[in-house]
Amino acid sequence: MKKIHLLILTCLLATNVMAADKVVYVDFERVYRESKVVSAVQDDLRVEFKEREQALNDVRNTIVELREALEKEGITLSENEKNERERKIVKMERDFVRDRQALVEDRTLRFQERRTVIDSEIERLIVEMAKERNYTMVLNPYLTLPVSGRATLNHNIILYADPNADVTEAVIELFDKKASISR
Repeated sequence: MKKIHLLILTCLLATNVMAADKVVYVDFERVYRESKVVSAVQDDLRVEFKEREQALNDVRNTIVELREALEKEGITLSENEKNERERKIVKMERDFVRDRQALVEDRTLRFQERRTVIDSEIERLIVEMAKERNYTMVLNPYLTLPVSGRATLNHNIILYADPNADVTEAVIELFDKKASISR
């Protein structure tokens, strides 16, 4: 961690950007929480998967009903009929688990795809804003570093910042106004 801080400090010193009014930061996570565009994209994703989720909920309810019916009627059923119903329920449960997992994977993949597009658009608008306002450097308070394989390390690289250096609100407004993201 000390190496990361030292690297950032070295970069700041090497580029002569110690003037506080030229160095700002944007909290991406706050942009995700507060942006109307991001909220609309998330709503669109919910709608996109709503039908599949409802179908899975219906299957789950059917499984519960079949289990309850088997439990109530089990004493009056023949052994073969009871075993047949049990096999049918187990197959439905196995299919349900597989379909649920596929839904979660599909939803996660779609969200990651959308997040990549949103991140690119936010970064494009930050660069545009930085050039217009003559910022020397724009920092993200959360540095994500790959550690090994799929693992990452998240680290806050800003130890202190004057609240005036936070341009997140301006980025949210700009993003909500100018984002060119198809939903």
